[in-house]
Amino acid sequence: KGFPQLYIGEFATLSKEQQVTTENAVKEVIRRLRSYQTVDGAFSYWPGGTSSNAWGTVYATHFLLSAEAKGYLVPDGMKRNVLNNLRRVARDWKPVSSYYVRSEEMTQAYRLYVLALGQVPEVGAMNRLKENKSLTPMSRWLLAAGYALVGRPDVSKELVVKTTALTTACSGYDQTFGSDLRDTSIRLMTFCLLGDGKEAALLANEISKTLASDDWLSTQSTAFSLVALSDYMKKYKVSGSMDFSYT
Repeated sequence: KGFPQLYIGEFATLSKEQQVTTENAVKEVIRRLRSYQTVDGAFSYWPGGTSSNAWGTVYATHFLLSAEAKGYLVPDGMKRNVLNNLRRVARDWKPVSSYYVRSEEMTQAYRLYVLALGQVPEVGAMNRLKENKSLTPMSRWLLAAGYALVGRPDVSKELVVKTTALTTACSGYDQTFGSDLRDTSIRLMTFCLLGDGKEAALLANEISKTLASDDWLSTQSTAFSLVALSDYMKKYKVSGSMDFSYT
């Protein structure tokens, strides 16, 4: 719940009371994450857990880095330990032969993106993953975003061009808690990094419609949507005047 609340102030005018409530909620999530961290630096699915959750660990790290960028105090030890864990796992990662192959691969791509976001990229691991001939579309998008962050938009564009029809992994073997909205948001994040305003505008419109609907959304889908739309609004500023009608 804390992740979307990092961005809600950019999309709505909050009262002083709402600002305090939102800030306290984010601080509480950061505080509680201590009880989720395992001895190897990763995060478990439940507080006090001893086994880590791969996607959850990367997602929690993404949240911590975003919170820190927004001015929240993130314990240095907690951040350092999880980044070290992600680097170690990223370096040692190999494709698996199981029903979870797509989830494992996408988690590695997300891991590499978050490491690049945290300014400790594992370029060697990125290059190895890029050479995988059977990379799924969403793994390509996340990896492309990582390459854009490390200053290689050429490689990023090459990966995006090769993407095929998008299908969200919604099977019982999906370990990334995926949704169409989450995946569309990842694509928007990548287009913003690459400066492709035309494609970004189409996706921003699509995401806005979903957020404005009465559809049930997971907290992860909402968070990714607001992260992506925030990136879009910073990159492509709205002019001072607007012309529209509403009902």
